[in-house]
Amino acid sequence: GVDGPWSSFELRVGTPAQNLRILPGTSSTQTLVVIQEGCQIIKVNDCANSRGELFNTTASHTWKEIGLFELGFENSLGFTDNGEFGYDTVGLGYLGSGGPVVNHSIIAGIAGTEFYLGVLALNPRPTNFTTQNEPQQSFMQLLKNSSAIPSLSYSYNAGAPYRLNKALGSLILGGFDTSAYQDTNSSYKFFSDQSRDLSIGIQSISTNASADNTVLQSDLISMFIDSSVAEIYLPLDACHAFEKAFGLTYNTTLEMYLVSDSLHSKLTSENPAVTFEITTPITGGSSFNITFPYASFDLTANPPLLKSSSRYFPLKRAANDTQYVLGRTFLQEAYLIVDYERGNFSVHPRVWNASAESNIVTIFPPGVKQSEPSPSPSHSSSISGGAIAGIVIGVCVFIAAAAAALLRFLVLPRRKRA
Repeated sequence: GVDGPWSSFELRVGTPAQNLRILPGTSSTQTLVVIQEGCQIIKVNDCANSRGELFNTTASHTWKEIGLFELGFENSLGFTDNGEFGYDTVGLGYLGSGGPVVNHSIIAGIAGTEFYLGVLALNPRPTNFTTQNEPQQSFMQLLKNSSAIPSLSYSYNAGAPYRLNKALGSLILGGFDTSAYQDTNSSYKFFSDQSRDLSIGIQSISTNASADNTVLQSDLISMFIDSSVAEIYLPLDACHAFEKAFGLTYNTTLEMYLVSDSLHSKLTSENPAVTFEITTPITGGSSFNITFPYASFDLTANPPLLKSSSRYFPLKRAANDTQYVLGRTFLQEAYLIVDYERGNFSVHPRVWNASAESNIVTIFPPGVKQSEPSPSPSHSSSISGGAIAGIVIGVCVFIAAAAAALLRFLVLPRRKRA
C-alpha cells in the first residue's frame, strides 16, 4: 500500500462484476472504489494494481449515477476529496466465490489520493444526498436486510506483518473470534458525537525507548478508533515526547516523520515498546494496557505519497482534539468488536497464538432468542463445528450459518497485503 503493508479484502462491483481490493473503514458509511480517473491524475508504476484495481462505471449496466458530492467523512482531518456517487451491485469476495450480493448499494467512485485504496463501509448509518427525509441504506444494512449477516456488528484486526508468519488481518461481519484476543471485560457506549462514535480514553502512553520508562502522554484524552487512516494523531506535546524518545525528526513540508536507515537500524536493534493505557473516555476509570513493539511503527511510504519510497513513523501532529485518532497502526495489536444495534463496542489486546483454534461467536440482534446460553460478551452465541454450514468464498472469505437460528455471519480473513 501507499502507507504500509495492510491486508486488503475482496469486493466485486457492478454487472458484469469487476474484482476490486479494499480496506475496511470503521468511519465510512459509503463504500469507496477507485475509478479509472484515479490513475490518470498520478504517475506511478502498476497504478491500477497498487490502487486495488479500478472500477469502470460505464462498463457496468447496473450503475445508476447520483452525482458528485463530498465524501463526508475525515473532514476533521482536513480531507476534502469528492466522490462520483451512484448505485450498483456489490458482492463480498471475488467473482465465482459465492459470497453474498446486494443490489442498489451506494458507491462513491474516487480519483483523489487521500484514500489510495477503496474503503469497505463498516458504519451502517444511512446516507442523505438531498434532505434528511430521504436516507439511503448502507451496505451493512442491506446485508442484514438480505439475512447475509445476523446483526449490524463486526470485529476487526488489521493484522501484523511482523507477527507469526506475516499475520494477516481479519474481518468478521456479525461476530467475533474469541481465540484472537485477551478479553478485557471492557465495553464502551458510543460517543455522543456520532462522527466519533468509537472513542476510547487514553489514560497514558509510555515507552521504554530510553534508560527509564518515559511517559509520552500523561493526561486523559479521548481518541477515535478509525481504520480508514493509517496514522496515530496525538497532541503536539506527545509528539514532541515521541521525537525525543525515538530520535525522530519532523518534516514540516511532508508533515511526516521520515526514518533514516541509521535510525531504523538503531530502533530495530533496541526494539523499544510503546504502551497505551486504555480506559473510558472523558471520565476514566478501570484501565488495561496494549503494548506495541517498534515493528508496529516501522512502516514504508511509497509514491505518490512520497517521490520515492521511505520508511516513516506513523505519527501525526493533531491540530486539536477533534483530530485525536487511532488509525490502522493501532489496530495491528488491538482487536475491535462493534455492535451498532446496542450502541456499544469493546477493545482488546490481540493474542498471537499460531496453534489457537478459531472460536467464532455470533452477535445476535436484540430480542432474538438464542438456541444456547450466551458466553461473554452478552447477546452472543458461539457456533460449534457441527452447527456451521458454509462455503469458502474465493481464497479467504468464509460464510457460515448458525443452523438453529437460521442466521449467518461472514468471516473475511484477509486477501493480500496492499
